Amino acid sequence: AMQFTDALGTTPRIARFPDGASCEIADVAGLTALLESNGIATSRVTHYTEARRWVAVGAVVLIASLLLAYRYGVPVAAEMVANRLPPRALKNIGDQALATLDQLVFSPTEISPERQAEIVAAFTQLRQPQLHGQSVKVLFRKSDVVGANAMALPSGDVIVTDGLLGILKDDRELLGVLLHESGHVARRHSMKLLLEDSVVQLFLAWYVGDVNTLTVTAPTTLARAKYSREFEQEADDEAAAA
Repeated sequence: AMQFTDALGTTPRIARFPDGASCEIADVAGLTALLESNGIATSRVTHYTEARRWVAVGAVVLIASLLLAYRYGVPVAAEMVANRLPPRALKNIGDQALATLDQLVFSPTEISPERQAEIVAAFTQLRQPQLHGQSVKVLFRKSDVVGANAMALPSGDVIVTDGLLGILKDDRELLGVLLHESGHVARRHSMKLLLEDSVVQLFLAWYVGDVNTLTVTAPTTLARAKYSREFEQEADDEAAAA
């Protein structure tokens, strides 16, 4: 009627009695000999832990499983969660990220309102990718940290920096960049990047449905975002299809 924990090296074993009481036994070898003398054989778990070969094999299998899960499982899970989030949740995360970036990274643009309106008007005349309930809004910011760049937020806001406008010689180049960023919005790449950046946050978003924790790390992750080659190709494909 009694139960004993498995023998794991010199770790004390626990004897559990039917009434719920327990006893810690430090003499592991003596207990093992006592049990075996009464016909109670050592468990397979104990044999495996004592066999270095099986310990090594188990360690290799565990590490390989974790690497495979991180390499393939996390991106798949992130895509599933990102595609299921409603536009309202994406807007909330994007708006809070932009507010933080405006405090830490961005400063007001020096591009004239007329020039901004000209760019936005030209962009709105283009056929957009399938945005699945979202819309793209072009915003202008200045940043010495980000430099010449464009950035798509989960909300659908696309940030264009003054530095980028300063190096482009043709508005068609700029429109190509904006369509590319629209492709990131359509595929929800920034949201997937946020989820992939933390397995814990991914689990909370998938299992609990809580994405509020992402608003804390979103600004940092987006500011240093480097999309994979696959994400960049998908954004190009979306832009070309539009």
